[in-house]
Amino acid sequence: MVLGDVAQAIGFALLFSVLVVSSLTTLYLRHFWLFGVVICFNIFLPARLRMTRQTLARNRERRLPLSI
Repeated sequence: MVLGDVAQAIGFALLFSVLVVSSLTTLYLRHFWLFGVVICFNIFLPARLRMTRQTLARNRERRLPLSI
C-alpha cells in the first residue's frame, strides 16, 4: 500500500508542476481565460489529493483486524 501512495503522490506532484508551467505559459501568451481555467485546476488538485488521502486512510482503518 505504501508504494501505491508514493506513486500517487508523485503523479499529483507532476500534474501540479505541469499546471503551474501551463499557467505561466498562458499568462505569457496573454490567454487570460485559459489562465483562469488552469488556476481553477491548480486549486482543485490539492483538494482532490487531500480527499483521496483521507479515503485511503479510512479504508486502511477498516481493514485492521479487531483485537480483543
